[in-house]
Amino acid sequence: MPQEKFSVLFFLFLIILGLMNLFFITVFFKGLKNSKIKSAPLNQTLRISILVPARNEETFLEKCILSLLAQDYPQHLTQLIFIDDDSTDGTWRIMSRYSDNCSNLLALRSPEWREGLPRSPKKKALFHGIENATGDLILACDADCTAPETWATSMVSCFTQDIVMVAGYAGIDKPGDKQNFFIKFQALELLSMFTCAAGSINSGWPLASSGSNQAFWKQEFLSTGGYGSSGHLVSGDDDLLLQRLTRLTGKKAIFNNDPKSYMHTAPMPDVKSFYSQRKRWGAKYTHYKTSYKIFLAQYYLLTTTVLALLLMTLFERSFIFLAFSGLLIKLLPEYTLLLRGTSYFQRKDLRKYLPLWSCVQMPYITIMGALSLVTKTSWKGRQFSTRSRIDVDSGGEP
Repeated sequence: MPQEKFSVLFFLFLIILGLMNLFFITVFFKGLKNSKIKSAPLNQTLRISILVPARNEETFLEKCILSLLAQDYPQHLTQLIFIDDDSTDGTWRIMSRYSDNCSNLLALRSPEWREGLPRSPKKKALFHGIENATGDLILACDADCTAPETWATSMVSCFTQDIVMVAGYAGIDKPGDKQNFFIKFQALELLSMFTCAAGSINSGWPLASSGSNQAFWKQEFLSTGGYGSSGHLVSGDDDLLLQRLTRLTGKKAIFNNDPKSYMHTAPMPDVKSFYSQRKRWGAKYTHYKTSYKIFLAQYYLLTTTVLALLLMTLFERSFIFLAFSGLLIKLLPEYTLLLRGTSYFQRKDLRKYLPLWSCVQMPYITIMGALSLVTKTSWKGRQFSTRSRIDVDSGGEP
């Protein structure tokens, strides 16, 4: 094929991917633009249960417990449930000690698997907690999170009877924190994910949530069958649950952008743990709804195509125009959305890292996207099969 014809076809391919990406980014941007949350009058009789599953979290657990005990929501309406997910460190000792001294804190051990329980260890622990919950609303976070004292009140105030889930934000650092680029890369990547999540949820197309900060009605969860067919997946207790609840109940989800609800979560300390976590997240791709798969697929294709063109310019200068065009098609809409996201989450301090983040992000997306679907997943000492599934051969629950 003559090089000119090849270049034209490549350019048309870029334009198609770019238009698709622009469509999705426009949806997210509008969702962020029109997402002012109107808090409902707080129902002072609404009971809540805060669930925290924990596996080998002795480093962060006590700080998490103390932050949740300090919530300004009425204590007599608040139940704290910590579930030990078969930890091999001092996690159970810490949570049981607090349980002995706090009347509204319940410490549970994750049960042996039985029929009717999810196969995923984390979902099994969460489901066990929900079975023991006395609250009307379930608030969930991770054991490496710390909450502001206003978190529960802010989340509860977003609920009405036509809202089935409220999703929230979790950051790993704060403006002014002096951290290395590895931490700032994680902070900016998480912010980009939450930007898309908030934009999609508030535009009426709920795609993603985070288990580090979310809330839902207990009865709606149970009446729709809990985690349903996603119970055998390693993760998905957040975004797949969001998609399931909104689909089966016909009710809305909203994203709470009130800074009083922002969680703080621990960053991954090294590249190995970061790789393991992100691979586990990416392995859910094949289980998402079709529209989400299309969005992720086109973004992956666009990113890998632009990266390939940049690499090709090292050997053939005639590809410079295509590579430059690809960068503009990818980065202009993306930066526009992220600038909006940094304002939305009050993290304008991260903007200065965007150019370097983009250089690292393209090879990172290309490599992680492929590995997530073809290699096994490991997390906190457990090995799982490919594509986030639990099965007997992979060492999951039978």
